[in-house]
Order: sequence, then structure tokens, then C-alpha cells
Amino acid sequence: MAVAQRAELTIVEDDTYRDMVYEGTAPPSLWRLSDGHAVVRIGSFAKTVAPGLRLGWIQAAPDMIGRLARLGYVYSGGGVNHTSALTMSAFGASGAYHEHLTIVRRAYSDRRDALVAALRRSPVHLDVPSPAGGWFIWLPLPAGRPAADVLATAEQHGVSFTPGSTFHVDDADDDHVRLSFSLLAPAELEEAARRLGAALAETR
Repeated sequence: MAVAQRAELTIVEDDTYRDMVYEGTAPPSLWRLSDGHAVVRIGSFAKTVAPGLRLGWIQAAPDMIGRLARLGYVYSGGGVNHTSALTMSAFGASGAYHEHLTIVRRAYSDRRDALVAALRRSPVHLDVPSPAGGWFIWLPLPAGRPAADVLATAEQHGVSFTPGSTFHVDDADDDHVRLSFSLLAPAELEEAARRLGAALAETR
């Protein structure tokens, strides 16, 4: 925040996973830390309610909100879905959204726990973190097994992941992979972890 403010930069804070918290509470947003200065905070109900909803929100200073509202795509019909917006408004006002969050948090937490436990049973020792929220495990790989090499073997075993270097402008973090647990049931995640363990055991 301090660097951005000195450079007079605007930060776009993608806060899509804030409601996906399984333990404790989410850290304060950059929007809150900045008192709303030079931060545009965005979120989506696509992760918490339904991917097809395609409905999100923006939190920013009033002048920024005004500028965004005046953009041409809003007038051309490309950016506003009144049916989804009004439906979500009624869903939230009824209190059902918070009940729904309790259900989906439990489901995703169970999937996370299944994947973490299965990875920790791997024949190759893994230092497996258990994330307190979100949909992903940022997994460090054993020494000498770069993600690119492991990926080729893993896909032969019918399992895949995103190499850590994908999230950098250089080849940093090629010793990490991102695993998603949002889609599959616990039993499928356990099988995926078994296959990944087998791939790691074969990779040298």
C-alpha cells in the first residue's frame, strides 16, 4: 500500500474468495487498510453462488464508481444483468445467502481436508499446507523435482496441476504447484493425490 501510494498507483484488489474462509477470519482487505484511497476492490458471486451467475461488485471511491458507471459498455447492454442482480439482491436480503455460505464452506472444507490428508500419506514426503480459505493448495515439491518435469509424468498418470511458474513473469516458483480442490468429490481428490504421489515417485 505504501509503495502504491508513493507512486500514485491505483490497486485493483481481486477479493473473489473472501467468503471462502474455513478457519478464523479473512485478513483485512486492502480497501479497508487504505481507507478506500487508491484501491478498487472487486468481487464475484460466481464462486460462492453459481459460476453461471456472472455477477460481481465493485467497491471504490465515489468518483471512480461514477467513471465506471458512465462507460459505454453499460449503455450498450454488455455489462448489466438486471435479472441476476435483482435475484441476488433478494437472496442476500432474505438471509439465505449467509445460510448458503455455511453449507458451501463445509463442503469445500471437506474437500480440502480430503486432499491434504491424502497428500500427506504420499510415499514421497511432502510438506503439505492446509489453507484457511480459498480453493487451492500451494504445494512445495521435493528438491530436485521441478514442476515442469513432474507435470509431464503426472499427466501420464491422469492427473494435472498448474505449475507455480505460471504465476510469475519469470521461472520463479518452479518448485511449487497449485492444486485445486473445488470441483471434485473427496474420494476423487484422494485418488488424484495418489496419482500425483506416484508421479512424484517416478520423477528424478
